[in-house]
Amino acid sequence: MQKYKLNHTGSILLVSLLALILIGAGVLMYMRVSDSTTDTDNNTNTNQTNPSNNTSQEIPDGFVEYINEDLGISFSYPGEWGEPQVTILDEQDDSVEQGSIVRGTFSLSSDIAQIVFGMNSRNYISAPRGGGPVDYQGYVAKNGDFVQLFNDVSGEPVELGAIDNAKAIDQSRESGIIFEYEDQNYSHSTAIFNLKNSIYSSLNFDLAQPQGQVDEDLVKMFERMTQTFNEL
Repeated sequence: MQKYKLNHTGSILLVSLLALILIGAGVLMYMRVSDSTTDTDNNTNTNQTNPSNNTSQEIPDGFVEYINEDLGISFSYPGEWGEPQVTILDEQDDSVEQGSIVRGTFSLSSDIAQIVFGMNSRNYISAPRGGGPVDYQGYVAKNGDFVQLFNDVSGEPVELGAIDNAKAIDQSRESGIIFEYEDQNYSHSTAIFNLKNSIYSSLNFDLAQPQGQVDEDLVKMFERMTQTFNEL
């Protein structure tokens, strides 16, 4: 068998060729890894939620989420309160002179505590009667205070004065306000959220307990519920 022998020049050329092949393979592998990393970063950026626009709230332990897409609202409430019963009333009802209202009541509501929420159309006028917390049309910030709004007989909101001790529910979000007050029989914890909804002006929550029988744990659960509210 004939044997071939490389001279010195041939050896150098062969080594150089092998080196070029190895370098080329390394560059190709680097490009593939780089492209894969870029795709991963792009996918991550695409699926990532912008924290500044994320208004979803974590559901607390023992709470149940309530979502009403027709009304455009969601919030979480203690499961022991029972599922809220929601009623929509319009001018065919004696309590509504103009517009429409939404009223929600939890099954827990009793002589011990009444927990309700309400929404009022922007043109809502109640039939002659005393207004309550769920009849608010929202609020405005004015001169460092929060001023409550009601609709007068024309269906236009009027300012009824500053709400004592009202404070923002969450300074980090465009949220609502919460405050406490007393009437002749009850101690109230009330929350008001201004809405962007074209039909309803605000969502109002109210917890009423007989004076002298306030359950502070119930108040804390009420406050926690208000912090979970989102407008859909």
